Amino acid sequence: MSGENHYNYGKEQKEATKEAIRQAMSGDQNYFYGQTHTETTKTRLSLANPNSISLVVVDRELNKETIYNSKQGAARALGCSRMTIERHIENGSLIGDRYEVKIGERLTRKATLEVVNEAGEVKYTFLNSKECAAFFEVTNRTILRRLSKQVYFNFREGERLKVRHISDSDN
Repeated sequence: MSGENHYNYGKEQKEATKEAIRQAMSGDQNYFYGQTHTETTKTRLSLANPNSISLVVVDRELNKETIYNSKQGAARALGCSRMTIERHIENGSLIGDRYEVKIGERLTRKATLEVVNEAGEVKYTFLNSKECAAFFEVTNRTILRRLSKQVYFNFREGERLKVRHISDSDN
């Protein structure tokens, strides 16, 4: 349920309510507390981001080039803020008279999900779960649930399909 159909649509939450929600979701009460994303998950999240860019940082002293997947990652490595990185990209100036920062190639987006039938034949491929959800006219959450459970579901004319990550296709 989202948009105009959501029971809270058009209503503003009071600051006290927002603070109560923040407190309820912080620290060890957060469902993801103590867990970390696997490298595979990080890669999938990165590929699913349509605005992914790579940054090339050239160290003028060592004549070394380093590629970062995010502005924040480059900022952490150089010991400055993300805004500093953005400003130096716009101006073309050096950070600390040493580092040149420029935008590299856009990360290529390739299909990350495929839908297969019971015979294992690939029927559809999608860039991300939202695209898959739109095609099957279900919510994104439904697609994510089907991905995690790895079960077949009924589609048109009783065809049974399963959603899986492309890297899992050799199983």
